[in-house]
Amino acid sequence: MTRKRKYDDDEYDFLKSHIRGIYVERSKFPLDYPPLPKVRLTLSRPSQHSAPEAVFKIASFVKTKEEAARAVLYVAERSEGLTEPVTLYDEGRRDLKPEEAKNKLDEIDFEAERKDSRKMVHFIVSFPNKMRLSENEVKLFMARYMEPFGDAGYSYLYGVHKHQSAVHGHVLMTLSNGLSLIHI
Repeated sequence: MTRKRKYDDDEYDFLKSHIRGIYVERSKFPLDYPPLPKVRLTLSRPSQHSAPEAVFKIASFVKTKEEAARAVLYVAERSEGLTEPVTLYDEGRRDLKPEEAKNKLDEIDFEAERKDSRKMVHFIVSFPNKMRLSENEVKLFMARYMEPFGDAGYSYLYGVHKHQSAVHGHVLMTLSNGLSLIHI
C-alpha cells in the first residue's frame, strides 16, 4: 500500500524549480491537447539562456553482495575529490555510517533468481554548477526524488557530495521490491 504525501507550498516550489516540466492547476488541465508545434532540431549546444537541468546517469549495475559493498565504499569514502566520508541515508532517511550501510546490504536477497542477475543499480543525479545548489538542498531533493521508490518497497541508499564544485547524489537501489521489477 502506497501512501500519498501532500507537499507544503515551500516544498512544492523547491521541487518545481528543480524539476523540468509544465505545471498547471488540476482544474485547468485540458482534456484534449492541441497539436504540437513543429520545432527545428539542431545539434548545436543549447542557448546560454536555457534553464539548467539535472543529469541522471547509470554508473553501474550490481550483481553480488561484494559488488554492492564496493559501491557503498566508493560512494561513502573513495569517490574522487572527497575530503571526508559522506553520510549515507536509507529509505527511512536514517543517517548511516559506511559500516552500517554495509550491514543494511545483509537485508537484501542477492540469491533471488533473476534472468540477467542484476540486483541493484548505482546511479548518479548531477546538478550543474550554474544552479548553485547547496549540499543541503540536494539532500532534500534526493530525499523527495527517492521517496516514491521507498513507498513502493524498494530498498536504497543515497549520499550527496560535491565534486569538481558541482553537487551530486549517488544512489544504490534494488531493482526489485519482491513484487515487481524496475526495467532499465
